[in-house]
Order: sequence, then structure tokens, then C-alpha cells
Amino acid sequence: MDEKKIHSIIDEAMAARDRYVSIYISPYGGVSVSVFPWPDEETLRNMRASGLISHNDYRTRLGLSPMKD
Repeated sequence: MDEKKIHSIIDEAMAARDRYVSIYISPYGGVSVSVFPWPDEETLRNMRASGLISHNDYRTRLGLSPMKD
């Protein structure tokens, strides 16, 4: 993976503000770039448990349809 592609991935993540990027640089010269959604499911669960988001917000952020009242 070239340097420009890595910068592109990071720039997209920063602009979207809905994911995080993990970059591993191996001492042997390899590079690994991973992209994960943010907040992750565990963070969302904690936010729901502490009342920061509703159950339907939790479901929506996970890509599920909201529950009907």
C-alpha cells in the first residue's frame, strides 16, 4: 500500500468522523491499515447503559431498524 493511499484513508475517516483508523508499521518494513466504525458496539452499549443515547439511537447506529413504540 502506498503512502498516498494511506493518507487518503485517514483523510476520509477524519472527514466522516464516524470511524477510526489503526496503522501498524512492522519493524520488517510492512504496513497494515485497518478501518473500524466509531463508536464501536461496546462504546455504544456503554453510552446506552449510561443514558447518553436511547435504545433506538443504539439500534440505528448499529445499522438496525428502530423499535416501534
